[in-house]
Amino acid sequence: MEQIEIDNMEVDRILATEFCDKRDVLLKSNLHRSGITSKQANTELRYIEKLRNHVAHAGDIASSHAKALQTVNSVKSARQWISHLTDWGH
Repeated sequence: MEQIEIDNMEVDRILATEFCDKRDVLLKSNLHRSGITSKQANTELRYIEKLRNHVAHAGDIASSHAKALQTVNSVKSARQWISHLTDWGH
C-alpha cells in the first residue's frame, strides 16, 4: 500500500477531472441516455457545461428570454443525465 493511501490523501480521479473530460468519457463510451443520438448527447452536455461555467463564475444565465429558456432546458437535461448515470451506476 502506498503512503498516500495510508495517510488517506488519495484523490478521487473522477472528482479531479474537469467537466469536459467527463463529457468526453461519456460520449466515447456510448453511455448517453437512450432515445438520443450521440450528436444530441454532445449538444446537451455542452449546454450543461456552459451553464455550469456560468453559474460557477457568476455569468449571464437569464438576461434575455432566450438565455432563460436555455438555462431551464439545460437544468432539465442535467437532471435527466444525473438520473441516467445514477441508474447506470447501480
